[in-house]
This record gives sequence, structure tokens and C-alpha cells, in this order.
Amino acid sequence: MRTDFTTGFTAARNKKANAPINLMQIDWPAMNGLSALTLRFTDRKGINIDGVDWFPLVKDMGNIDRLVTADRLTSNSGASLTVEVVNVPVSFFSLGNRFSHLFRNRPPEAATVKVYQWFAGEGLAGSDLAEIFVARMGDPIAYDEATCTFDLIDISESYGAGILGNSINLQDYPNAPEDSIGITKPIVIGAVDDAPGILVRKSQQTVLTSVATPGGTILTVASTEKFPSSGTLVVNDDGVDYTSINSTQFLGCSGINEFHYADDSVLEKVTDHRYLFCDPEYPIKQIANVKVGGHLADSGDYSTDVNLGEVVFNSKPKKSDSIDTKFLQAQNDQVGSGNNAVDPTNATIPNSPTNYAKINQNNDTLSLKQTDNLPNIGEIGKVFLRVEHFVEEKLPN
Repeated sequence: MRTDFTTGFTAARNKKANAPINLMQIDWPAMNGLSALTLRFTDRKGINIDGVDWFPLVKDMGNIDRLVTADRLTSNSGASLTVEVVNVPVSFFSLGNRFSHLFRNRPPEAATVKVYQWFAGEGLAGSDLAEIFVARMGDPIAYDEATCTFDLIDISESYGAGILGNSINLQDYPNAPEDSIGITKPIVIGAVDDAPGILVRKSQQTVLTSVATPGGTILTVASTEKFPSSGTLVVNDDGVDYTSINSTQFLGCSGINEFHYADDSVLEKVTDHRYLFCDPEYPIKQIANVKVGGHLADSGDYSTDVNLGEVVFNSKPKKSDSIDTKFLQAQNDQVGSGNNAVDPTNATIPNSPTNYAKINQNNDTLSLKQTDNLPNIGEIGKVFLRVEHFVEEKLPN
């Protein structure tokens, strides 16, 4: 028999005319960029404990009585409870959403659920609350426009043992993206084809807040939070090394070869894009035939770690539906027929803002051609044409 109930609670419980009120508290940790959340539900209106309202959204608490009977103490089966809550839009949630809407950003299995019983009108306080059941949400989880139903599985089953349903957390995976936090780690038993991977190593990202010029040594950004103190960045087509940081700048930069502008993305360059395929507490023998977007990945692009249940890519994996032939760009090298532009040969000089051809209303045609022999590269399926232009503005004296 439990001895941790308060005297007031025990006295209220022993009154035959007192029907218990069921209380359910749901706690989600901070995740996915959201702060921690606590919800307090009950199956009766007007419940306020120590100034805190418990909202009457519990429609059916299931067979809660069997969890505290003597038979439960001798049973070998795990305790569970099927709960049904109201799922119509209510003002208790932001924007008047449904309870099930929370699952979009807060996985149900990541929550801890505490069940209490209460007696109204007995002068009880929050200190009289005593948990009769602590659980996690589990399948089957179902909802419609009216109700949401889920099972509560006794959390004590996880004490001292590995269980299915361990969640990805920031303690074990500090660089995991927010979307991966709270997701249940997959378990692989036997040979499984097309087992999905969960990203557990993200690349930090920020944006420029001012122009970066070729040869510059400083990148000024919105924030350097969570970036390493030194490393390599990817800014458009440039790979930029840096030696130190402050709160809004990467210092000692090298490799800035072109102009970059405010709001351009700045990415941390990482060489260990890690994907979790199996909970490491459940060892596996082999990971093979890794695919990206349904296509087999080149074995040289990744390594496997069966002890951690991970596949590690050297660079961000990309889906490839075709094979591109890469070759040096063809530069125009002669003036074509029909040309009347001024200084047309200047247009054949690459990357020169000081030597340029001119077109205007009277000289309106610039004709160029490419005459150098190119090796046979087969059929060209796509051509990218880039035109660089410079504007010269004449200001009044």
C-alpha cells in the first residue's frame, strides 16, 4: 500500500461520497526552437489548484482504476491506459488550434505524462498532489476533428533497461537540427531494406549584413553563434577560411574571391554530415547499399559506423538524376558580322571592368563569335549563357 499520500488526500479519498477527479499533466521539453510546454487537463470543469487552472479537455480517462489495484502489483504485463481528449479548436492553444496540432512540432513520444486524482471541496493544495501514473504517449495515436486518442505507457518500464522509442536529444547529438530533436531513434532487427536515416549533424548558417569584397579578411554577419572558433565557410562560390570570431564577425578570412552582398547565406563547411540509421543501443552488423534520393550513393562519398548506427558523408549528399559533362567555358574570341558597337574586341576580354565594348542608340549591335576548336564533347543537352555588364554613369559637373 502506498504511504506517500498526504493526510488530507487520504481523508478525502476515504469519503465514500467523494468521486475522484482525474488530472493529466503533459510536459514537453524545449525542442524545435520552441520553449518547454506544460499542459494541465482534467475531466471536470472549474478545477483550480494553487491558482493554476486545469482545463476540462479530458473526455475519457480509460480504465484508470485497474492501475492502482492489487492485481496490478502482481501482473507481468506493462501498464497502459487509453486516453481520449477533446480535439476541437480551443483558445488554450496559440491561434485557437486543436490539441493534435501540437504534434507537428512536438513529437508525442517526447512528452512525459503524469496522471493524478483529485477531490474538490476538501481544502486540498498542490502539495497534496501525488502521481498515480507516469507515462509516455504511445501508439495507437488517432485523431479527428472532435477527439484525439492515444495510449499512455508506464514510464517505469524504461528504468534500468533499453526500450524501443529512445528519442534524439541535444545531449547525445548537440549538432542535430531542430527538426530531428525528439524523433524516436530507429531500431533495425534483421536485414532491412531502405531503412531511413535521420540527420544528426547540421551545418550552422547565418547571413551577411554588409558587402564582402575580393581579398577582404573580415565577414560581417548577423550572428556567429554556434559556429566553431575557426574553420571554413561556404559563401556562394567561395570557400572562405577564418581564424577567429567575435559575436558578429569572422576574422582572419582568406579565400574571398568575389563580391558578396548583404543577406547572402554563409554556411559552415562540414565534412561529417551524419545520418542515424539505428539506435546505437541496439548493435547492428552492417550498413550497405546506401542511397540518396532513391539512387545508390558512391561508396567513396561516405563511411559507415556500425557502433553508432550512422552513415557519415564527406559533403552534403545530393540526389543526381543525370550525369553532367564538365568542360571549360568557351570565351568569345572574335567580332562577328553585322557589328557596329564601339571597341567590340574589348568584349572578348574576360573579367575586365576597365576594358569594355560600348553600345548605344546609334551603335546598337554587338556581334561576337567563338572560333577556337573545342574537343568533341558529344551532344550538349543544356547551355548556360552568362552576360556580364557594367554601367557607366556620367554625373553633371
